[in-house]
Amino acid sequence: MQADLIRSIGEAITDGAWNGQPAFIIGGGSSLADFDFARLAGELTIGINAAIYLKPAPTIAYAADIRFMQMVEEEGTWVKLPSLKVVHNVIQGQAETGMLKPETVLNTYHLPIKRKGGWGKSITEGGIECGAVAASFSGAVCLNLADILGADPIYLMGFDCYRMKQANFHDKYPEEWQTADSSYDKFARVLNAFTDFPTSKVFHLRSPDARPSGADAFPSLEYDDVLPLEPPKHLNFEGTTSACV
Repeated sequence: MQADLIRSIGEAITDGAWNGQPAFIIGGGSSLADFDFARLAGELTIGINAAIYLKPAPTIAYAADIRFMQMVEEEGTWVKLPSLKVVHNVIQGQAETGMLKPETVLNTYHLPIKRKGGWGKSITEGGIECGAVAASFSGAVCLNLADILGADPIYLMGFDCYRMKQANFHDKYPEEWQTADSSYDKFARVLNAFTDFPTSKVFHLRSPDARPSGADAFPSLEYDDVLPLEPPKHLNFEGTTSACV
């Protein structure tokens, strides 16, 4: 497989492409089990892993687990996805060693994960080609991606960081894939480390009866406070590029 089969995300979308527009990052928490995702129609969204199954499909689909990629490859789900398809750069390396078929990732882009300096950095200097924060928690990576794209405000959904009887809002993962309780604690610590984001920029979007969450490091809003009754007009990618520093 050619090394550039999964090209850099900078070839598909530019810095500031979502400048000043709201964006919703969709995690997998069970708090979303009763949410009507049709309310996100026309919004800019980043769907993490199994959020790619949602209708409407997310604007950006992000995956960071080779097991998940192999599952959606077998189903044919990934290749049919209308989203901008993005994977962690580890997936890029795994694909190049033959763990995924070339046709599966033909229209897929990788997000560099090479920033240093610890978690919780709102780092937009240098732009998308310089990559996102180095974190094992995909939610943190996607938060940094939305920041680089200039989204404002950014709403976190399904960032529960705790286990209920149903670990996710979906049933796509086999039992052996379920996240360990210790990892949920780590995810919460990662979110709490994002201390330099302006409090007016990032919000935890939740239902009124939701229990406390790791995302409560950010101000909380209820769904009805943010999502309009009528879906907004479709938003297109726009933006400018900048060089790495």
